[in-house]
Amino acid sequence: FVLLKSFGWFPVVSKENEKFETTFLQQVPGDITVDRDGRIYYIPGIYNGKIYVYTDFKLTKTLISETEYPSPYEFEPVPESYRGGPPPKNYEYSMFGKNYRYFARQNYVPGGINILQSGEIIALITDQRGDSYSFYLERFQQSGVEMVAESINLSIKGITYQDWQASAGKWYVIEMLDIPFVREYVIRK
Repeated sequence: FVLLKSFGWFPVVSKENEKFETTFLQQVPGDITVDRDGRIYYIPGIYNGKIYVYTDFKLTKTLISETEYPSPYEFEPVPESYRGGPPPKNYEYSMFGKNYRYFARQNYVPGGINILQSGEIIALITDQRGDSYSFYLERFQQSGVEMVAESINLSIKGITYQDWQASAGKWYVIEMLDIPFVREYVIRK
């Protein structure tokens, strides 16, 4: 492999939490996909309802979901008295470094981004607020010159693995119930 180009600037959700968000994105960066014309679509690990589109390695567009994502994460500094072990009940991550110590939880987890043959952009989002998870497909469709967002609630109990067959518009998941089930979905208009 030969490196051709690279870029490294991604927008953060909020300036007041920039240190935490930068640290979090180093561990959970998100996902990208590239369309036929070379545009890069980036969905950050801190999902706030936005997908960033880069053309020639420059941010050229932001796709915005119709769904409100008010608080993409929760975090708090780790108290000095903490001596190890699992994070407190409401958090799923313990993040430690030279100048930071956080407990954190993602409220909305991106599970990938794909482009269908029709040009639609599909993102799987897991809503982890509360005691159970909800799964959504964010679908961005071309309508004239605008991308129009639609959120589809999925009645899936728990995803442990997912894969796309974008050319056929199919999505496969392993759903965990008492035993694993492989489910096949197709995106319809």
